[in-house]
Amino acid sequence: LQPMVLDASELLLPSHFDVLLTDIKSEDLHKSIAKVLNIQYLENSTTAPTKIINGIIYGMYHRSIVYLPLKMNGSSESQKDVIFIVDTSSPFTYICQEVLDAFHIYPQDKLRVQLNGETEVVNLSPPTSHFNDLNILGTDFFFKNSVKIEVDYVLRTVKLLLS
Repeated sequence: LQPMVLDASELLLPSHFDVLLTDIKSEDLHKSIAKVLNIQYLENSTTAPTKIINGIIYGMYHRSIVYLPLKMNGSSESQKDVIFIVDTSSPFTYICQEVLDAFHIYPQDKLRVQLNGETEVVNLSPPTSHFNDLNILGTDFFFKNSVKIEVDYVLRTVKLLLS
């Protein structure tokens, strides 16, 4: 008997995915998390793409959080710093409606963006999900960019190493 490996992205539509994120909300991205990361969430940014992405461990459930420069294809807006929750259980990467609003883009299921200088296809956070006002960095990004993740719970830091 041979084990069968299934790819969740073939079985699950991005619009049907959900993650129970009750400890972080949009307000946290704008205020406390942005302050610790020393950025302005969704403001124009000159952050250069990098192969080492440093982040933090945040909140009562110890979430791994990073920020990446994002440029929306088809928008005349400058790139912006977008805060993501690193989620190794999500097969998809999501951006919330607030990110689209910052770029003056109408909602779409799949969006082509420049994320950390690389073209990526991301999804809109489902409006009925528990993370509808948050951004999720999923395993699609990790596999495409050959990411290694280092988490240090003592120092409360996370590091994404891109190949």
